[in-house]
Amino acid sequence: MPQQPKATTPNALAMIWIGFIAAPVCYIVVGWFIARDMTPVPYPQPLASVFVLAVIGAVALGYYLPPRLLNRTLDPRSTQPAAPAQSQRQYQTAMIIRWACFEVPAVMGLVLLVLSGQLPAVTVGGAVALALIYGSRPR
Repeated sequence: MPQQPKATTPNALAMIWIGFIAAPVCYIVVGWFIARDMTPVPYPQPLASVFVLAVIGAVALGYYLPPRLLNRTLDPRSTQPAAPAQSQRQYQTAMIIRWACFEVPAVMGLVLLVLSGQLPAVTVGGAVALALIYGSRPR
């Protein structure tokens, strides 16, 4: 009889969430150090539009994809509900994917900062990422 894998404890998921909360703050701090020594240059409008669309797409994916992962079972033909350990692993995977998608605004803001030297790009992106990640705490 195969052993059931252990479910991740809620504390481990909370620690992962704290790491995702800390990342945008680190991006803002790194961006501030980068921006101090750069001369701001205007970035091309099409580039900014592409980055904004990428951010919107990633955030939409963060809302769309995790519920679909949670509804998936190991065997779609099975009528049995998933084991608790399996459900916990699916929830953990879904939340990590959601937080990674929600981190995209901060990453794109940092990239725009490196390209243009303008601090508001990473500041706004980091604030949006913090709000999204904080708003999706693990249960």
